[in-house]
Amino acid sequence: MALGTRTNIGLARLTWVLFLVAAWISQPMIVRAQRWDIGARGGIAISGLYGTDADSVGTDRRTGIKTAFRVSRWISKNAAIQSGIDFIVRGGREKTLGTTVTARIDYLAIPVTGIFSRPLSDRLRATIAAGPVFAFKTAARVNGLASPALDKITSGFDFLGMIGTGVQWAMSPAWNVSTGVEYEVGFISIHHGHNSLDFRNYTFSILVGIERKIGYW
Repeated sequence: MALGTRTNIGLARLTWVLFLVAAWISQPMIVRAQRWDIGARGGIAISGLYGTDADSVGTDRRTGIKTAFRVSRWISKNAAIQSGIDFIVRGGREKTLGTTVTARIDYLAIPVTGIFSRPLSDRLRATIAAGPVFAFKTAARVNGLASPALDKITSGFDFLGMIGTGVQWAMSPAWNVSTGVEYEVGFISIHHGHNSLDFRNYTFSILVGIERKIGYW
């Protein structure tokens, strides 16, 4: 399939998923008040590949970046539904004939998670989140250079599960500072060749961010 066709299919999937997420979050709910959080966060992402073929090759982890724009709709004082757009660098490293080859695959990802929160003090809360992640490839590079070959053999779509935990500190009634970790693991192989090799993504991220609270309980 031509690269342009794969790109169009990926954009169509992205549009459809965004529509579903927006429809889900905007469903009317009967609550005594509504609160939304809008925030941004960023940090490091330690990524690698696993699976039958990835393990046999012996790939190593690589360090990249992760940035995220997230929107949370609170359905109670301690529970919320969150989604948004993440940019994340995944991939891995392999040593071949004494030379290290670093594969980098960039994704735009849409997480859809449930968040559960508990107060630790007047200003500090602990959170845990879990849910699916829909990721769409935007670029493929080898040793820092664009690689049509890597782009051809890797799928334009990835489906992962994510679990995360962290803490929120209330700087003021309207602003939070947050820090936490997120672990994502791929459920499907990203290999897109004739041999159907088993290469799946996993990523551990350490993030810090800031959030604006809109509405109150």
